[in-house]
Amino acid sequence: MLVKTFEGHTDTVTSVVFSPDGKNIASSSKDCTVRIWDIASGECLYALEGHLGSIPSVEFSPDGKTLATGSWDMTLRLWNFDSRECFQILKGHTNTIESISFSPDGKKIASGSWDNTLRIWDIANAECTNTLKGHTCMVHSIAYSPDGKTIASGSFDKTLRIWDAINGQCLQVLEGHKDQILSIAFSFDGKIIASGSDDFTLRLWDTESGKYLRTLEGHTNSIDSVAFSSDNKTIATGSFDKTIRIWNIESGKCFEIFEGHTDWVRSIAFSPDNKMIVSGGSDKTVRLWNIIMKNVL
Repeated sequence: MLVKTFEGHTDTVTSVVFSPDGKNIASSSKDCTVRIWDIASGECLYALEGHLGSIPSVEFSPDGKTLATGSWDMTLRLWNFDSRECFQILKGHTNTIESISFSPDGKKIASGSWDNTLRIWDIANAECTNTLKGHTCMVHSIAYSPDGKTIASGSFDKTLRIWDAINGQCLQVLEGHKDQILSIAFSFDGKIIASGSDDFTLRLWDTESGKYLRTLEGHTNSIDSVAFSSDNKTIATGSFDKTIRIWNIESGKCFEIFEGHTDWVRSIAFSPDNKMIVSGGSDKTVRLWNIIMKNVL
């Protein structure tokens, strides 16, 4: 059920995320800004400006004190959430930064780029500690594992790769999608990786073995975003078909469909208490949804 619609961006909303305390939402956009929203009032508290291009990705640090943004201007920026100031600009990629992910301890951040590489950055020293090479086309989505030992990446080369987060070695290459991979996510227990694709499907993989588990089908267009609930029971997907689907992981069944966006759904995220989902779309809006959990076998 739609709870609120947040309006203010002047172009596609590319990424949305809840603050760790669940009080705020951050959204990034092709309008080159990040907006911080107060969930209770629905008001935009402030906008962060500085990037010279679209911002495909925004993330909160685990402690909620820092915001990170990756941009078409090929830079990764770190912002102090309270002071609203940019305190670091990380440069090294030679093309758009499409996806970013903090390590669980908040000391490092990884970035995936259209230059086909991932980079791992040490935040304290503001330096790139490793460049991960292996994908043969642009890297569109990345994620740190919950234990911080590995990083997953999804690429337009149709593969999902698992990397050692310490030495940068590629541990596994997962193949099966028939088209570009647009989105990936780890379950909170680290046992499952989900990947959404231009082939309209979501695939679930066993993290340890790399074994394909199952395909979730129902969307009628590309799946650009995927998110797990923190209890590892539910998964949400956002699609270019303008809908959000909520799935029971165990059964693989879709038990709820949210409709309301008038254009592509580009990003989704669960609230920390799993009771709400936030979505951002090409219709320039951020939308907040209430999840009605159902027993689906």
